[in-house]
Amino acid sequence: MRVLSYIILMLTLVGVSCSPFSSSDLQGHWTAISVVQKEEPLEVNHSEITLAFTQNNTYYFTSTLNYKEAGTYQLNGQKLLTTDTLQNPPSSKMVLIDKLNSDTLRIKMKNQADWMLLTMIRK
Repeated sequence: MRVLSYIILMLTLVGVSCSPFSSSDLQGHWTAISVVQKEEPLEVNHSEITLAFTQNNTYYFTSTLNYKEAGTYQLNGQKLLTTDTLQNPPSSKMVLIDKLNSDTLRIKMKNQADWMLLTMIRK
């Protein structure tokens, strides 16, 4: 029993330490450089699509057609969970972080029928 407890503890610690991303990796201001749907680039004004993450787990998102979101976020492995508190009642959604390094963030998200990839650079 003691060995089993030790194995479970070690697997838990390995799982936590191997999480691919942390909130501090996301913090900062990001601007879109491409939006792809069905492997085709969408013709949009990329400079209007911005995303900012703060140290206190809040986010701010702007997009085309004057769309805005703001609220809180949680990072769970590759899953980015957001709660838009500008909506009444607040609205939650999940996207996948496909890539994150010091200057690039790529988010994979599902719309009604297809996957979209949003690639952003750090500003």
